[in-house]
Amino acid sequence: DADLEKKLYLVCFVFRIGTMRQDKKGPTCYRRAYGCGVYSLQSIFSSTDSSEPTDISMPILLVHSGSDVDFYKFHEHAIKIKSENRVVAACHLLHGDLDQLRINKPTLFPRGTGFAKRLGFADLIMPGEIRNDLFVTVGDGDFDKGGKKSAKNVEVAMKVVNNQGGDVQNCIWVGAGVQPVSEYRSYIMVHNSHPVWNENIRVSIPVNSFYDCHLRFTFRHCSTTGKEDKHLFFSFLKLKTRDETTLLDDRHELYVYRAQNKAMLNDPKRYLSLFSTSAESLFTMASGLGQESGLSRNDKERFSVSTLICSTKLTQNTALLSLLKWRDKKDSLKIVLNNVNQVNGDEIVRFLQDTFDALLEF
Repeated sequence: DADLEKKLYLVCFVFRIGTMRQDKKGPTCYRRAYGCGVYSLQSIFSSTDSSEPTDISMPILLVHSGSDVDFYKFHEHAIKIKSENRVVAACHLLHGDLDQLRINKPTLFPRGTGFAKRLGFADLIMPGEIRNDLFVTVGDGDFDKGGKKSAKNVEVAMKVVNNQGGDVQNCIWVGAGVQPVSEYRSYIMVHNSHPVWNENIRVSIPVNSFYDCHLRFTFRHCSTTGKEDKHLFFSFLKLKTRDETTLLDDRHELYVYRAQNKAMLNDPKRYLSLFSTSAESLFTMASGLGQESGLSRNDKERFSVSTLICSTKLTQNTALLSLLKWRDKKDSLKIVLNNVNQVNGDEIVRFLQDTFDALLEF
């Protein structure tokens, strides 16, 4: 109910898959920004009749040459614009528990219906609710021209890789109602040294292998002629922190490395010992710890992502982690219990079953 009182909008981003430029030949696999539309949902929420779907017509603001640089905030302009280009959709507001609605009104949920997971936890967490989702927002970057006159056409690719170098298959969702994929690829902006994507991705990794994985981002220049980029640039993000808790919900400034060959890129042992973020570098230097150098890095280049963990199994709280792993701290159980008293109640509720199991096993 609290969400319905907010100003909510339905946002539609339109992409085309094809050549880098519509008027030129070349590879047809590139993802390019095409248009964006916004529709206010207030009229639907305030309607007294929700028995039938409501048809909506959403104006689409098209991307013109050079304007894709601001595509990440196109929705702010699309709210105020009028356009003859439109997308038509039907919206049906349903009240009640989703599982019960699917039983009572099965015709409204045909096979293949997609269900979008909430970006975060609801105010009320139901007993037995299990989630293990990592939301990643591909943010922005700064990339060197590399001696060229024009800026690069940068494409970001993201994979989930285990620490032995194997790709975790079909664990990335680029949207609801689609099949999971093993690799995400961003859309491309032409000649942009400072691209901003702001795209959200959901990653679901099995709990028992989550800490044995990391996110690897590779960057390539996409030529309009289809010439392969020989340079191998990448960043990576570890999912486990130094205190063995889960990666914090935050914006992460990642270093951009250059690999000499694909063998080096595909071997995590060659780069996992390096700093992945600027924050990690500062922390380690402050602690007086050394760091092995290996791959080359340009200090002018950087890449940022934001993460949000929605999990009832993986905690970011050191006190709660100590309780859940109490067998490793049998000599300091009193300290463990005292620290748990300082944990926020909402955090306890998310791990309620595991917390009770640990307490009963004492």
